[in-house]
Amino acid sequence: MNEIFKNLNDQSKVLLTVVERSTDSIVLTDINGTILYVNPTFITLSGYEYDELIGKSPSIMKSGFTKQSVYSLMWETLLSGEEFKVELLNRKKNGELFWEYSIISPIKNEKGEITNFLGIKRDITKEKKLEEELKAALDTAEEANQLKLNIINNISHEYRTPLVGIFGYTNILLEEVVEPTHSEMLKKVLHSSRRLMRTLNSLIDYSHLEAENFPLALKNSDISEVLLLQSTAFKVFTSEKQLGFNFSSSGEKLIVNIDENYLMKAVEHIVDNAIKFTNKGKVEISVYSDPKNAIIEITDTGIGISEEHLNKIFAEFRQASEGTSRNFEGTGIGLSIAKKIVNKLGGHINLKSELGKGSSFILSFPLVNGGEQVEEKKFYNQKKQTTNSKPKILVVEDNYINFSVCKYYLKDFSDVYHAPDADVCLRLLNSEEIDLVLMDIHLGQGKKSGIDLLKEMKKELKLSLIPIVAVTGYALIGDRQNFLKMGFDEYIEKPFDKEKFLNIIKIFVKPEVGY
Repeated sequence: MNEIFKNLNDQSKVLLTVVERSTDSIVLTDINGTILYVNPTFITLSGYEYDELIGKSPSIMKSGFTKQSVYSLMWETLLSGEEFKVELLNRKKNGELFWEYSIISPIKNEKGEITNFLGIKRDITKEKKLEEELKAALDTAEEANQLKLNIINNISHEYRTPLVGIFGYTNILLEEVVEPTHSEMLKKVLHSSRRLMRTLNSLIDYSHLEAENFPLALKNSDISEVLLLQSTAFKVFTSEKQLGFNFSSSGEKLIVNIDENYLMKAVEHIVDNAIKFTNKGKVEISVYSDPKNAIIEITDTGIGISEEHLNKIFAEFRQASEGTSRNFEGTGIGLSIAKKIVNKLGGHINLKSELGKGSSFILSFPLVNGGEQVEEKKFYNQKKQTTNSKPKILVVEDNYINFSVCKYYLKDFSDVYHAPDADVCLRLLNSEEIDLVLMDIHLGQGKKSGIDLLKEMKKELKLSLIPIVAVTGYALIGDRQNFLKMGFDEYIEKPFDKEKFLNIIKIFVKPEVGY
């Protein structure tokens, strides 16, 4: 045994035995860092013999992968009398790399002077390997998850874009056709298209929620105003089944800190469920408050839900009637999606139902204390409101079918211009007094996107003042917030209903009197 330990008393020898048998590596140095003692575990781990280590520095095991700044900080800390903890990648005598976790402490004499340094080291190579494997697995999972979201986004875009033409032309023909049989056929086309759209929305929303990668864009909103804008679309959906629809509000401002897009997703799924299971009567949305919460109550006069099925109504892929004999269309995930969104928003959802009489879904969200003000929406082109000229709207859209639908919807109260790509768009913006731009996002493979165009417009003062509405098939949960954050003034997802489309347009341009 080393000279330093020859004259130890019995108690010290017992402690030395503990040190000798420790599964941790232990090293004792003098104040200059010269090794005075190492235990057997240190020898086994390092691969050096005892005599090869005594009189040397622990730096004999440096791997070259640790920054010099780490060693400088170590000596600065130790010489100040403080303990130092660190993970180091070191090298054995045979060249093999290994990780160790070290706790190095200064030893002081009775005068408080540092005389030695004691290092207790643990081999953490296996733990670091597991950590790296876990990180790699998480990176792979995140990459796969992002790939899945990209695929979902592309699928959504590719389905929604042609549906604009199907919805748009069908609605246009419904306004023109007088033959009842033909009109009925068109209504069935529209119904089938909406069913396809609902199924697509449900599956995409479900996949996006499962990914748990959807940040909230919370802001103080008047919940009555948010729902009023969407209620026109609900009226269209209910009329297809010859159902009544009613939206009512208590008339008070109900300010809630909420993500408007997520809220509407939840309400849409519940209303869709109400319409699906209601064959006669009506669907109603009522907005009111209790002392602490804003309440949204969605009521239908549908088939209702029996008590035995109430406990599974929010479960995924479940319906009151299931299997090949089920009585109603749909995937069975709409209410599950709604509940997840409501919970994510910090709200609660309750259900009241009676078989044969209908159901009532009650959503509650905490009111904002003090009734904070909400920014009022305003018309952007004030000059057009004081003249008799039509507003000029530029539709930036590479798909001519989609442009023709927009043009038909807008033709009665505005002059409509078309730009199939970025170059034409910029030329028109510089040659015409455009009041509003409706911007598609994907403008063709290898061409500037709507986002690129937005950035170019924001660089020029004159163009930056023109409101830009994103009109896009990118409609995953969170996409609206992303586009608004980029600088778009509003967002319309494809496919869109004429009435909802025009209601949004009228936020930015005022139609001629009499429209």
